[in-house]
Amino acid sequence: MKEYMDLTIKEFLRILSYSLIALVSVSLLVFLLFINTMGNHFVEKEFSSSIWKADQESRIEMIDDLVSKKIIDDLPVWQMITLLGMPDEDCYFYQPDHDMIYYLGPERGYFSIDSEFLLIWLNDDNFVEKYEIVLD
Repeated sequence: MKEYMDLTIKEFLRILSYSLIALVSVSLLVFLLFINTMGNHFVEKEFSSSIWKADQESRIEMIDDLVSKKIIDDLPVWQMITLLGMPDEDCYFYQPDHDMIYYLGPERGYFSIDSEFLLIWLNDDNFVEKYEIVLD
């Protein structure tokens, strides 16, 4: 009887060790994938008008710099269009309650299922009154 119990304990320990190895391996793989996606979604670049206009996908990387430096605050519409290019009015997210919209790219985060947009409102004198970053 003792031999049978020893064998069972040995088998249990062997199975447990294989399970722990598998768990650690899967956890390491998930962690590495997490680190990889984090690096792709949290890149920030200094705002560049030429890059903004030429590459829509890079806008998401520059939007924080644009907002934190208040680059478009109180600009006249013509100067803002010179800086950012023509707005994306053909965008499916377009709504008439704001004056201009710019597509920024896939939302920042680990599971990007939405897109981010820069909405801009103008005052009666055609100066930037306010702006907001929104998700669709």
